Amino acid sequence: MIGYDVKFGNDTEYHRYETTDTSLSLSGDFLKFVEQYAPKSIQIQKQNSQEVSYVTKIKVKPVFDYKDVRIEINQSEYGTFDDANLKQTTTDVFHVGDVIKLSATAYSKYKDYEYESYESEAYTNPGDTKPEESGVIPGSYELKLKK
Repeated sequence: MIGYDVKFGNDTEYHRYETTDTSLSLSGDFLKFVEQYAPKSIQIQKQNSQEVSYVTKIKVKPVFDYKDVRIEINQSEYGTFDDANLKQTTTDVFHVGDVIKLSATAYSKYKDYEYESYESEAYTNPGDTKPEESGVIPGSYELKLKK
């Protein structure tokens, strides 16, 4: 996580509050951030000529970074993947939310055959020697990366 884009009152521009926290509370560093950018949009509530509270609208959008996921694609000697991005043996970078279409077509000399399954292995770190997950993925399949 990179942080949050924050807009105050009727402002048209967002301000970036950088943090790795996945929740916000109106205290500490975030309160200092609000005090830095919100003053022109704050309405002061008074009671008997005394300031009793401050009011403003705050719009918050979380901002996430995309972590690279390296995926090695190995072609079969019997055919090729239909997805143009998977036409050759390659290692490519994908991200959470990307979809990899694993449908394939057999070469003409194997035209009477169709793909039944794919082998897969998932590693947590690039240097790992033992997969965290492995198995067989059935037939034509869309593989969506998740966190």
